[in-house]
Amino acid sequence: MKNLLLAALASLSLFAASDNVVQEDKLNCEVGSERIVCTYSTLNENADREYVVKWFDPNGKESRLKYSILPAGHSSFYDYRFLPGRLAGNWTVTVFETGFDSYVQKDSFIID
Repeated sequence: MKNLLLAALASLSLFAASDNVVQEDKLNCEVGSERIVCTYSTLNENADREYVVKWFDPNGKESRLKYSILPAGHSSFYDYRFLPGRLAGNWTVTVFETGFDSYVQKDSFIID
């Protein structure tokens, strides 16, 4: 019984120390067959935070502006666009934290 308890505690500690813990802010955009998904990950905080996601087309024109609230205790959110009908070229997505003038994270991807 004691060995079973020790094994359970060891498993729990390994699970808690897994690679799912975010070490820094990160924006990752992936182009799939039908959509583009951009996921923003940050450190967990005890207060709600507001973010603005801006999508820029290959001509540099802002094509989407989305406001997102990241609730207290959460560490990621995502935004997506459907791929069909998008301009070909280099797209850029930026994430701004509300109240700050500069972007928090930026990522680019190419649509062929």
